[in-house]
Amino acid sequence: MLSEISDGIDLFKQFAFTGFWSFVLVGGLLCAKKYFGLDGNWPYFVAGAVMLLLVIVPNGWHFVFGTDQRDFVSLLEARQMLPTASLLKADFWGVLIGSGIGLIASLVLPARRYW
Repeated sequence: MLSEISDGIDLFKQFAFTGFWSFVLVGGLLCAKKYFGLDGNWPYFVAGAVMLLLVIVPNGWHFVFGTDQRDFVSLLEARQMLPTASLLKADFWGVLIGSGIGLIASLVLPARRYW
């Protein structure tokens, strides 16, 4: 029972950490676009690339391609770690919610006025 609680806490920490970085990076990029009046759609593509990078690295990569366990010690260590599928889900929801909050924050930021 304690191991399930500690696994849940670890998944929540992964979700919160990824959500925070998604909020900072995506929200900051969209706020910079609005504040500095950047033209074009390139900030949206960069924000999408940042979101994809936060989901894929590192847990999505291990989920898709797996890990190569060559010895017994590393196999025992892998059994004690959280499954990469669970970490991938935590990263996905963290990026989705963090980016949504960042988008809302960028919409609240007033545009820069030039005199």
